[in-house]
Amino acid sequence: MADLGAHAVVSDRHHLDCSGGLVMAESATIGGVRCTVLTRGVDLETGKRTLRPVVLDRQAYVSTNCTVMPGTKLAERAVLAAGGVTALAGIYARHMLHGGVPAKPIRPIDGAHFDRAEARIGR
Repeated sequence: MADLGAHAVVSDRHHLDCSGGLVMAESATIGGVRCTVLTRGVDLETGKRTLRPVVLDRQAYVSTNCTVMPGTKLAERAVLAAGGVTALAGIYARHMLHGGVPAKPIRPIDGAHFDRAEARIGR
């Protein structure tokens, strides 16, 4: 199941597993290409499948070629840098650029992208 808020954007050529739920709040974006969003996994102790939703809060941005693990929550205006991989059930702070494997806070971030009135990304 996917729940997309007003002006949420998913560009093309991504793999979105919505089995456990994908919530994209108002103006949340999955941009670039080749992102993988996972919402299911395996409990290694029981051998059973697990389902955990991924939540992208208002104006959260997932950049190109990222992997978002089950249970991830990107807070308002959080950005996952290109190539970033979230930790399983990771929670990522608002107004912060996160990057790396696993993704960690890099620096506070803000800018015109977050103040736009249109859903599309400007030129």
